[in-house]
This record gives sequence, C-alpha cells and structure tokens, in this order.
Amino acid sequence: MVESLKTIEEQEPLLGILVDGVADSPYLGGLLTLDPARGVRVRFPFLVHDQTGQFKPTDDWLRSRQASPGMLFHSDRGSVSLFQCSIAQTARHWGGGRVPSATVAAREAVVGIRRGSLDAPLLVRALRSHADGLSEWTGFKASDWEPTLNEHGRIRSITATVETLEEFSWTQGDARMTLTTHWEGRNGRAGLHVDESVTLASDFGESRSVEDHLAQHRKVRSLLVLIFGRGIYFRKHEVKDEAFGPESLSDDEPRLSLLDWQHLVTRSTVREQSNATPDSNLLRRDGLVGLADVEVGGLERWAQLPDQWKRVIDPTVGLLMRERPTVEDVVISTNLSLEAAGHLLPPAPNEEETCVGGTRPTTATWVLRCLARTGLNFSAFADSTVGLARAVANNYNGIKHFDRGELPDLVHTWLIGQVSLLTVRVVALRELETDSGLLSDFAASELARDLSGDFEGEQLCIGRDGQFHSTVS
Repeated sequence: MVESLKTIEEQEPLLGILVDGVADSPYLGGLLTLDPARGVRVRFPFLVHDQTGQFKPTDDWLRSRQASPGMLFHSDRGSVSLFQCSIAQTARHWGGGRVPSATVAAREAVVGIRRGSLDAPLLVRALRSHADGLSEWTGFKASDWEPTLNEHGRIRSITATVETLEEFSWTQGDARMTLTTHWEGRNGRAGLHVDESVTLASDFGESRSVEDHLAQHRKVRSLLVLIFGRGIYFRKHEVKDEAFGPESLSDDEPRLSLLDWQHLVTRSTVREQSNATPDSNLLRRDGLVGLADVEVGGLERWAQLPDQWKRVIDPTVGLLMRERPTVEDVVISTNLSLEAAGHLLPPAPNEEETCVGGTRPTTATWVLRCLARTGLNFSAFADSTVGLARAVANNYNGIKHFDRGELPDLVHTWLIGQVSLLTVRVVALRELETDSGLLSDFAASELARDLSGDFEGEQLCIGRDGQFHSTVS
C-alpha cells in the first residue's frame, strides 16, 4: 500500500504529472524533487517541432520564459500545489535520440490541492513553524512518563501519556502568535517512538501571504538568537487555510480548527534545514532568559520596538546565524549594533571622558552607554567601564579603518568580540523589561563568569586608558 503524501522530503523524489495551467497544454510527466538550497523543483521532458503539435504550448512558454505562476503536481502518493513558479533551466538537445527537458522552480510549495485559480497567489490563514530552541526556551512538554514498580523496587511497566497541553499566546502586530506543544509518532522500528516539540504559529484572522507570516516568525526567531547567543533555524513550516480544506464544511462550523496542517516548503527558509541542530544541553546552558521570565508583556514590547532597533538587532543576529565567523567579523557586526544602540540610549555616567572636548561623542561614547545599560559588573577584568569602552572602540576602529596599520592582536580581538557580543545580547533583552528585574541577577550567571575566566586564562586585563595589560607581574 502506497503511503499518502504528508511531507516533501529531499530523499524522496516524486514521479508524477505536472499541470502547468496553460490552455491546451498537455499534462507533463515529471519528477518533483526538493533541492536543499533551492527548494521544490520539477523536471520534465518535452518535444520540439513534434508533428502533432502536442507540446507547442509548452514550448511557447518555455521560449518566452513566462511560466504560469501557479502549477499543480499529481503523484501516486498525493498532490503538491506550486506557487510563484519560474523556469530554472531548459536543455534543448539535438540528435542522438535525446529528449529536451526543462526544470520549473517553485518559490512556495504546499502538500495538497488548493481550490480556486492556479494563478492566484498563495494566501494562508495560519502558518506554523518548527524551530530550534522553542522547547528549551518554553520548558513545555507533551509527554509524561509514569513508572510502576514491583515489590523489589524495579520498574515493571511505564505508562506514557502524550498530549498537546501547554499553550501560550500573545498579540504581535496584526497577528495572534501561539506557542504550543506538538508530538507525532514514528513508524519503521519496533517499539514506541514519539517525537515531541514546541511550535510557533501565527494567525492574522484572514488569509495573508507566507512572507507576512514569516516576518512575524522571524521577530521571535531574532529574540531566540539573542537569548541563546547562537543561530536558531527553521526546520519545517505548515499552513492552514480553508482553500486547502474540503468544500463540505458548513459555514457555521469552526472551519480552521477542523483542517489539517499542510506541509509548506518555501525558498525563503529551505537552506536553514541543512544547518546542524544545536545541542539541547548547550541551549539550556546558554539561554539568558526563559519564556516564564519574559511573559506576554515582554513579547508584546519586543514586537513593538521602533524600527531604529532593527539597526541594533539585525547585525548581531545576522552574525550569529552564520557558521564560524572570524573574530574580526564578531567585532565588526556587534559594534555596528552597539553604535546604533548607543544613539538610542540615554547618557551614561562619566561619558564626557569619552567625548572629544568633553562634549562631542565618539565610538567609545556609544559603547559606554551600552555597557552601562547592561548593569553588569566588569571589574574582574577592567579597571573601569570607561576604560573598557575605550578598548572596545579602539579594537573596532583598528579593524574598520584601513589606515590604522596592522590589525589588532588576535587574542585581544577575540576577547573584545566576546565582551561586545554579550553586551549586545543583554542590551537588547533589557527592552523586554517593565522594570530592572528580568536580568537583575545576570552578573552572577555562568556566562558572566565565563567572560571573566577568558581574560584570566589569557592573563590579560584592561586599564582605564583602554589598553590591554598583562596580569603577570
């Protein structure tokens, strides 16, 4: 028995028929594949100058490079709706019995048949994302395991309860965002196998584009990147909309709740699925705050941050989403964030010491404002916060400006990068607070101690003059 299609997988190409939506065009036999870098693609053969004229409509739109924006692919396992289609490749072989072929790429693909015109853009009521870190951040669980012991105190049996229980919602722009537990069983091996996770869903109350939904999901993802200090990647998307459901539902039924989630592949995020999954223990260790600390108010404040805060958030989030950036990359990206934040923050104590003539701000001034905003105690490795601000600014400018001679010492740059990265993360997360309570105990945290340990391990400290000094007498 052929298993019905639930998801589009890289390892499972589908052989089927492509409906291109062009009048009088033949159904095209083709192969649907998932390219881990480019998304869903369909390759199909066709004929040129065939005497029957059967493939003329196909040849016409291939020559004009004007593919129908919407197409439909049918296989023996199920159907896939294709959206924002374009011609990725055409191979017109001549002679030798070779058949021409072409490849169509879909920006978005959804398992199932969408009712209505093929040309209509993809609009969905709700979108759900599976992403790294959601389980560790929320602490939600979908399973409960209760052992039964025998008279010798050994486990005789285990009762497993798996259900969707915990849910957390808040308003973000025009969308209602929801975090909820998710679970699904796995077949193929003997025994009981259940995968559990936490998903993030958005619902605008009306059908909206995938990019509208993903814009809201990325805001939450950026927050998680800063909380964990590492790349957080989307692993899977699913959508719900009445257009993908049966027409038999009556208008008075809660239509959306009765619909299944349909697997979505979008070129916007498909590359992320190839990134290594972060270790759950490291996520729990490195996370600065949990959902219970942030609560609804913090998430709503995060969503309402003015546009200027994108200049603070985006450079550092972009840095953390890259694998193995150089130490210079860390300093440059994080200090772009610090400069932007410094312009948005109030003056810091003693900042006139960093100003030209005591009044004109410098790079060190913007850094000092950020260091002050963290509320952290840097005295374990810096004689003063002003001196630390100068050291950060000196290193940043030494990398950025071509006329500063040789690049700064590699170890110095690594240490400054760690200080800058931690500072950006804490400054951004301070915007979640209603008061100073959220991160009040952060100075005693493991990450702050690690930073002090890094300086101690290199036998270095920073003086009030902003220079590195050896701690070895």
